[in-house]
Amino acid sequence: MASKILITMDDLESAVRLNAALEAAQYRTVMISPMDDGRGALRKEHPDLLVLTGAVHESQAQGLVAQARDAEVSTLALLEPTDPAQTDREGLGLDVTEVSVKPINPPDTVALIERLVDRRQLQQRTGISGESAAIQELLVRIEQMAPVSSTVLIQGESGTGKELVAKAIHDLSPRRGKPFIPVNCAALPETLLESELFGHEKGAFTGAAERRLGRFELADTGTIFLDEISEISASVQVKLLRVLETRTFFRVGGVQPIKVDVRVLAATNQSLKELVALGNSGTICITGSMS
Repeated sequence: MASKILITMDDLESAVRLNAALEAAQYRTVMISPMDDGRGALRKEHPDLLVLTGAVHESQAQGLVAQARDAEVSTLALLEPTDPAQTDREGLGLDVTEVSVKPINPPDTVALIERLVDRRQLQQRTGISGESAAIQELLVRIEQMAPVSSTVLIQGESGTGKELVAKAIHDLSPRRGKPFIPVNCAALPETLLESELFGHEKGAFTGAAERRLGRFELADTGTIFLDEISEISASVQVKLLRVLETRTFFRVGGVQPIKVDVRVLAATNQSLKELVALGNSGTICITGSMS
C-alpha cells in the first residue's frame, strides 16, 4: 500500500504544489487547514509523514510535531529562507526530523520525502528509535554503507545498539534475505572461537565426533557480524585476516580451502586505533570503518 503523507495548508501554494507532485508519485495525501484539529488528523489518518508548510513556530505546529514524534511519525518542515539561522534543525529549535528551504522544487522534495519514509520504515524494522540529529546522521550512514560490499566497523559503548545497526546495514543491502549470522567473540574462549568461526573436521580434536560447519560457512552469500572484535586473540586474528583478504579459510583439522562470499561487519566498544597505538598486539584493526 502506498505511503500516506499529511500536509498542512499554512502555506497554501506550497501545499498544493507538493500535493500534486506526491499524488503523481503515487503517494496518498491528506491536506489539513491551519484551523483543523491536526492532532485529530494524526490519530485518524495514521500517516507515514507529516509535512509542515508554514507557521512552524506556532504553538499548534509545535504540539503537532510533539504528537507526531510520540506516534513515531516523521516530520518535514518547509522553511522560509529569510533567516539563515532558522534554516536548519538546530537553529529551528523544533524537534522535526528534517527541514527544507522554500521555494520547494517538487521533484527534490518528493525525493526527500521518499528518503524520510524509507528511513522511518528502517527504524521500525530495526528498532533504532529517535529523532535527534545524531540518530538521523546514523541512519544516513547506514543508507550509505548498506549498498557497498566493504567491511564495516561499528564503534560504540556497550548497550548502544551496535547489533541493531549491523542488522540494518544487512537488511538494506543486496544481501537482504540471505543469512545474517552474529558471533559474540567475547563470549567464547580462544580454543572454541576458531572452531565456531571456521568449523572443524571429524576427529580434529577430542570430542570432534563429526564435521561441523563454522559461522563463516553458514553466512555464505550473506553477512557475518563479529561483535566485540577486540577480544579476538592474536592467533585467531591471523586466520581472520586471511578470510578478510581472500575470503578463504580452512576448517580446524582440514586441508582443503573453503571459499565463501560473505560480508563482514564488526563491532567493538573500544577504540581499536588507540589500542594499536598503545602496542596492544592482541587487537585487530579493520579498515572501512563506520563510527
